Parts: sequence; C-alpha cells; structure tokens
Amino acid sequence: MTLHSVVLEYVSAHLVAQASEEIEQARLWRLIQYGLCEAQAKDYVRQTQERLLVAPLLVRLESASLGPIDVEERVRFLLDQLRSWNQDAQGYGPANLVTLWRVLRGNLRGLDLSRLVLRGMYLQGVEMQDATLCGALLRECVFTENFDAIIAVAISRSGQYWAAGSKRGEVLVWREAGQILYLVWQAHTDMVTSLAFSPDERTLASGSYDGSVKLWNVESRALLWSGWHTDNIFSVAFSPDGSLLASGSNDACGRSSRPNQLAACRRLRGIATGCGDWPLPPMAVSWPARAGMAPSSCGRWERCEANAYARR
Repeated sequence: MTLHSVVLEYVSAHLVAQASEEIEQARLWRLIQYGLCEAQAKDYVRQTQERLLVAPLLVRLESASLGPIDVEERVRFLLDQLRSWNQDAQGYGPANLVTLWRVLRGNLRGLDLSRLVLRGMYLQGVEMQDATLCGALLRECVFTENFDAIIAVAISRSGQYWAAGSKRGEVLVWREAGQILYLVWQAHTDMVTSLAFSPDERTLASGSYDGSVKLWNVESRALLWSGWHTDNIFSVAFSPDGSLLASGSNDACGRSSRPNQLAACRRLRGIATGCGDWPLPPMAVSWPARAGMAPSSCGRWERCEANAYARR
C-alpha cells in the first residue's frame, strides 16, 4: 500500500465520519461547502467518489439508525430545511443529500426537489418521474440528453407523445408519456416558438421564427407539408376535429385589426393566409389545393369560397 493510498483512505474515512455526524445531528456544514460527487468529472473519478464517500456514508448512516427508511426520513427532513434557505446559502447541501437518495433508492421518482439548488448532480440515466422541480435551480448538472433552451412544449391528447421545440430549431418527441426520447431532428432554421399535436396524434405542427409552419408525421418525423408567413410565427393550433390548422404570425399585413395575422389550413383541402393563399402543390390525383379563410373588416375570420384544381 502506497503513502498516497493510505492518505486517501484516511481522509475519506474522516470526511465520511464528519458527514455522517452532520446528518445525524441535522447541522450541515461540510456538506454545504463541498460536493461528495462531482458530476462533470471523468467517469472513473466520479465512480471512485461514490465508492469511497457516498457508499460508506450510507452504510454508516444505516448502522446508526433503523435502516434505509430512517435514512430516507432524515434526508427528507434536511431537504425541507434547506428549502427555506436562500439559494446562495444552500451550497452543495441539496445535491449531496439527493445523491445519497439516488444511490440508496436507485431513482429520484416522486422526490420533492422544489426550491432547491442542485449543484453538480449526475442525473444521466436517473429516473425522475413525478419529481417536483418547481423553483429549483440546477447548476453544472449532467443529464441523459443535452439540448438547447426549450421555447415550446406540447402534449398529445392521450398523453402518449410529448414534444419540445428548442431555440436552435430542433424538435424533440418523447413517447410512453414522456419517458422515452423517441425522435430528435432539425425542424427549422430558427427557434421553434409553437407546437401542436393533431387530435388523432398522428401529426405534429410546428411554427418558427424562420416564418415557416410545418406538418410532421409523428411516427417517422417525415415532413408532410410546409408553408410560410412573411414574419415570425408565434402560435399554431388544430381545430377540435383536426380539419383546420391555425397559425399566428407578426405578418403586419394590415388586413386585420388584431396584431397577429392568422392562417388556416384545411387538411387535404389547402391553405390560406391573411395575406393571400398559400400554394399547396398537388400531392396526388384529385388533390384540391386551395381553400379559404379571410379576415373581415372587424378582424374576425370568415370562411370564403374555395378554389380547387386537380392534378392531371
């Protein structure tokens, strides 16, 4: 045994004893100042930290109490205490306690993490269903997937599919009620500002700052149709029966009293905007390509006659 390993073993044992005493007495100090496990360290370093610090600390806590259930109750009590502290004062305390919980239970399902500062936590592959993160602040954490700032979210009618749109134009789709990341693709050239699932959950509409509205196949991410406004898109929505798609934009057409110009799409019937019809290329024989919604003088939308043409 080398001198380095002897010193490491001694320091680790000393830290574990101090941390255990702090938790038992509900008076955190070292656990506020230092992190037990560094999420952004190399894998072998983080795994060594868990082996030398986290696991022995749990063993010591369980031997000094009535077992894992008592340890969980102590962790919950301390998290509730820290929740009332200012964010600047919480330090590594919440992250250390939550790391103990994760190693003890193997997941963070149902844990209340609201109003906590979670600093340097390793969350890759960790199940967190029904965990509460309201008002929580996450710093230097590692997640299962890296993605840009989320601007828009949508959930399908049954809850089977969840979607998110990012600042850099990506669309992400989860299935199994948001538990499995299913598809990720570059949908737009600018931030995705709005998403909507069709009532039958087969189609996803997306609107973007790049001025485009797009329809996607939810299962394959195939692009079904795209159209354009002359300015940023702010909202998209399907009608209850799924036959119409409405989009809101900053077109500044001057044809409506409302600040946003609307567009409506009758699926399999065509597209029309406040500025004029969107051309919809024929996709099959007898494909009608124009239908209409037009603004009235008072700013309300009224249905207009539709012109159609067939592919010869």
